[in-house]
Amino acid sequence: MKLGWLPDSLTTDVAAMAEMSLLWGLDGVVLRAVDGDRQQVPFVNERRVRERLLKNEVEIVAVEPGLFEGDLGDRSEWLNEVYSVTPIVEFCGRMGCRVIQASAFSSSDEAGDNPDLDLPFRKLVEQVQNDIVFAIKNDIDSRIARTDQLRDLVLRLLQEAHKPVISASWCPASSLLADDQPAAYAREMASMASIVRCRDLSDGLQGFVPFGAGVVPWPEIFADLAVAGFDGTLVLDFPPGTSRSAGLRSATLLITTWRRATAATER
Repeated sequence: MKLGWLPDSLTTDVAAMAEMSLLWGLDGVVLRAVDGDRQQVPFVNERRVRERLLKNEVEIVAVEPGLFEGDLGDRSEWLNEVYSVTPIVEFCGRMGCRVIQASAFSSSDEAGDNPDLDLPFRKLVEQVQNDIVFAIKNDIDSRIARTDQLRDLVLRLLQEAHKPVISASWCPASSLLADDQPAAYAREMASMASIVRCRDLSDGLQGFVPFGAGVVPWPEIFADLAVAGFDGTLVLDFPPGTSRSAGLRSATLLITTWRRATAATER
């Protein structure tokens, strides 16, 4: 099991990413943008990434290149993303990364379950022969918000794939915001999630807050993940405007909460 974070809300400077990862006791980052929003994976300065992250033993636990963030109805747009995935896969190979995080399209058209949603992911899998895993995100602004929707999509795609190239990037906070009860799914998600995105919800569910500052039942979720043998990556996912000090508090709480959960399973 690894601990990581998504730096976008705090910084795109790879030197700062390395500094904070080491200071906070985290294994690595989910890499999206480098040294400014114009440099997005895979079209980034790889020398900077190697020198600032990899040489300091800060891993790239996943990349998030912005796949499938648009409208599912815009077939030409997502097909272009499918057929342009090779440079992303090659970048991952050079960086020692196995996980590519993907969205589940915008909810601005017809939200909810739709058989057509499977097609882009099936085509994406067909393009990749490498040892790569696509982690599909649930998000309140996407077609997949609830945990059961994410679970069912991943299970359908896994039944069709010849190897485990599809997984979940599970965000319990987004699930809770969608009137779901994420803690009820934790043991089940432990086996299909390569990433658990750790953010929180304010009291009253008015918005996202840093991990540990809200109402998501993280101790319960972590306890069930630990019992079920979760072996993916816990990723701190900060809301915009999070300060470094708040980031440090969240990272410390993440580590201690997980340690308590794993210690309880060993008793």
